[in-house]
Amino acid sequence: MRLQATFTALVLPAVVLSQAQKPLQDQINDGVQDFISKAKSYLPFLQTVASNPIDTAASRLAAKSVTTVTLDNWKEVLTPSPGNANSADHVPAIEPYMLLFSGGNKSCFGQCEQLEHAWHEAVVAIAAMSKHPQLRYANCDDQPIFCSIWFAGPPAVWYIQRPVSSSKQIADQSPATTQINPVTLNTTTVTAKEIIDIYTKETWKEKPVYEGYWHPFDGEFAKTGLNYILGYTFYGFGVVPSWMIMITVSFLSRSLMQAQWKNRT
Repeated sequence: MRLQATFTALVLPAVVLSQAQKPLQDQINDGVQDFISKAKSYLPFLQTVASNPIDTAASRLAAKSVTTVTLDNWKEVLTPSPGNANSADHVPAIEPYMLLFSGGNKSCFGQCEQLEHAWHEAVVAIAAMSKHPQLRYANCDDQPIFCSIWFAGPPAVWYIQRPVSSSKQIADQSPATTQINPVTLNTTTVTAKEIIDIYTKETWKEKPVYEGYWHPFDGEFAKTGLNYILGYTFYGFGVVPSWMIMITVSFLSRSLMQAQWKNRT
């Protein structure tokens, strides 16, 4: 006990002396930092780091230059306004569109952050051009039925060439078709330049033309309205838990087996 008291008496003056020798400014800084740390623990929003002002400006410009595509407006925002033909041959004018398919944790497995960043930068450059395609954006997490109807998903940019309807079109002339070239992107390596090159260097021409029954404008499913039925069906299967599907299949298989057994007996 006496030894402990002696040790305390020797150490305490040394601690006080070391604090006294510490510069006053450092002591003030330590106090301020301690106060900020405590304040952050009580106010979590103070822990949020301010975003890059350049990225913020790019995001705002992208929002003004890009139209979001939904299940309700896709026909409207992907159809050009009526215009005149390109020439006396009644060749229809073409309105190009660049439609980005992105998503979140569900449709893109949380891997589209770099894609979104590259898209915002590319939009700023493309929108500044005197002539540029119409820019459209679809988030398959927010619009799963639309993506199901189009049989599309992230990460991809679809380069769409829509014919402009003309008042000079000949009555018996067959309507012009819409050409689509989907450009699949890599979520880990995609850059703004790669997206810009789709238009400026026409890299979309390197990709095959999208054809077949699932074509959202000219396909058989679109012409008959079957694309909506299939889209809602696929969406329904996607939201139904897998265990429920297994139980349903098991129930149906047992019912069929029982029916066959009764017929045999």
